[in-house]
Amino acid sequence: AFYCEVDEKKLIEGLEHFREAGIVPGFLIVDEGWQDYDAKNFLLSYGAKKDAFTGDRLETLVRRAKEEYGVRMVGCWRTLFGELRGVDVQSAGLEPLKRHAVLEPDTKGDIFGVVRIHDVPRFHEEYASVLAAQGIDFVKVDFQSALHLMTYSEIGRSEAARIWQHAVQDSVEKHFNGEMLNCMAMGSDEVYH
Repeated sequence: AFYCEVDEKKLIEGLEHFREAGIVPGFLIVDEGWQDYDAKNFLLSYGAKKDAFTGDRLETLVRRAKEEYGVRMVGCWRTLFGELRGVDVQSAGLEPLKRHAVLEPDTKGDIFGVVRIHDVPRFHEEYASVLAAQGIDFVKVDFQSALHLMTYSEIGRSEAARIWQHAVQDSVEKHFNGEMLNCMAMGSDEVYH
């Protein structure tokens, strides 16, 4: 409901409104805007947005949602690549991942920040591990159909989908018991993998 303006205070207020109405939500998705990203939509780290959550982490929100409001599962929005434009290629918060900038085809200089192919499994493993350690139960993985825009310069669509999908799904199986919502314009390459 808060899109990019999401923070702990607003989410708790929303849960309080549900409680006042006698509703216990089965799950809560912390939507886009919770992440540590810059103004150009590049992911800076696996952490939460500065000053939006207690200690810049999600665990207080998760604990309160479950203990005080009866929410069974708390999930987080993210993209297959971290954020809408991918990852910041120079951010120390994502070291030691190897990253590079890719020019978006048919644009006038729009770029994506992409994790190098050999680090894709590590990226998803580390991201899932950080979220699971804060009590997150599932992820909603968005913007998957843009994979070909980010990987066209290295490998083909099918191979990219295989690598990225297996990496994200393996991390979700390990850390979230397979609980993942795949969403937004799933291309056939993503669906088949």
